[in-house]
Amino acid sequence: IPPGTAEMPSEQVEAQGMMLTSSPSAFKNTTTLSYFVQYPGQVQVTVYNEVGERVKTLVDAYQDQGTHTATWNGTSASGVHVPNGVYFARVTCGGYQSTAKLVYMQ
Repeated sequence: IPPGTAEMPSEQVEAQGMMLTSSPSAFKNTTTLSYFVQYPGQVQVTVYNEVGERVKTLVDAYQDQGTHTATWNGTSASGVHVPNGVYFARVTCGGYQSTAKLVYMQ
């Protein structure tokens, strides 16, 4: 599995209709999260820290089927830069989810 790719076998991605990747997965300024939604619906893309606390919600909107992107610049919901470390981005839609590991190095 390439770095930054959700750790989900392709047959599960097809079955669940979700896939999340980040580029780059280790970043200093920004990372772009790309995700595929197989079925239209309410989509949330959220960043969590290592202990599972929500850091920032990047997307919370109805989206059509297809590929979408969101960017994260290493800031919290209050706009403060987060500490260096490992974070996780999660996309959810219709009860399905996919997660990607991110490494922030300011």
